[in-house]
Amino acid sequence: MTEIVNMHQAKSSLSRLVERALAGEEILIARNGEPAVKLVPVPKEPKPRVPGRYKGKIWISPDCFDPMSEEELEPVGKMGSLGAASNRQPCLSMVVGGIAAPQPRGP
Repeated sequence: MTEIVNMHQAKSSLSRLVERALAGEEILIARNGEPAVKLVPVPKEPKPRVPGRYKGKIWISPDCFDPMSEEELEPVGKMGSLGAASNRQPCLSMVVGGIAAPQPRGP
């Protein structure tokens, strides 16, 4: 819901208007009966990415990106999606809550 308030009203109840705008309501402030400005929340800026955040928490098998054998590709052709019927071991694991479970892939 959009509410139009005059300048005098806005001055005397700015705190309440700000709270309403923060809650998602659209507030227009008018001068001489004509809308002049819109009161909107300032968008929060995302936190910058921190390089190395997962250092030591990710393990990648040395053969992770090696081509798959015909035997490994066969279930993919039948199922239409990788992993649905594949016996291939994961080649990547991540530490979660301080517990890691990297397992080397078998042949």
